[in-house]
Amino acid sequence: MGNESNHSMILRQMRLHNRQSEGMQIKDLEPNKPIYGLKLKIIRRYPPKYVASKFYTGQIAAACGIDETGIVGIVLWSVDVERIQCGDLIKYVSGWCRLRSGRLIVSTGRTGRLIKMNG
Repeated sequence: MGNESNHSMILRQMRLHNRQSEGMQIKDLEPNKPIYGLKLKIIRRYPPKYVASKFYTGQIAAACGIDETGIVGIVLWSVDVERIQCGDLIKYVSGWCRLRSGRLIVSTGRTGRLIKMNG
């Protein structure tokens, strides 16, 4: 049984790696689904806010990102709030897509990762 679970875990990691190398575009986003390899240009970043909740305490900022297929809302958390600026090119290595007020929003969530591609 231990070998089966190790085998399953390896297969899941391989599928994730394959999806990450392919990447996504905004047109591929679906609410309540993970995201991977999504490359965006930040076209707007709103002033940060400080939040204190049961799950997170710190700064967040809203932003908008664009690719050749559309525009999407972004939530920046923690160190990304100051690190990511308007005009930056970013890539979500992993994250999450949500639907809020009828619009798609992407975020790293609790365990995702975002990289700044320029600088």
